[in-house]
Amino acid sequence: MRRLRFAGLVICIGMLSVACLNGPHKSSSAGEVSLVGTKWKLVELAGQAVVTKPGNNEFSYLQLSSDGKFSAFAGCNRFSGKFDQNEESVLRFTIQASTRMACVNMKTEQVFREELKVVSRFLIKNGGLILNSADEVPLARFEAVTDSK
Repeated sequence: MRRLRFAGLVICIGMLSVACLNGPHKSSSAGEVSLVGTKWKLVELAGQAVVTKPGNNEFSYLQLSSDGKFSAFAGCNRFSGKFDQNEESVLRFTIQASTRMACVNMKTEQVFREELKVVSRFLIKNGGLILNSADEVPLARFEAVTDSK
């Protein structure tokens, strides 16, 4: 009887796991990474490559959580807020909080914040995330961060 209950529990957990993977935050292609829960490293912003300085382990990123909140870092300050997303690849950000440190070069940070304000759509393709404006102009491109990066 215990083995039967255990087997039933394992099956239920497996079914729940599959259901969660197929939620609205998952991209449409099999094998792709999820928009939510993935740490996204900023690699291109407004058509320009974003390069992390050699020896610097800290990089610009965006991370969305399942509670509808996001956090980001753009080289100097951290900022956070809320996002709205639906299954038709529509995505909107609202920045609510930010640290206020003054740094030598804040250009990337300023552009990153401004681009997030006008994001309207997203695309996950080949393990990367592209944020687009309403007229499909690419604003920012990210790579999924794995434990080895």
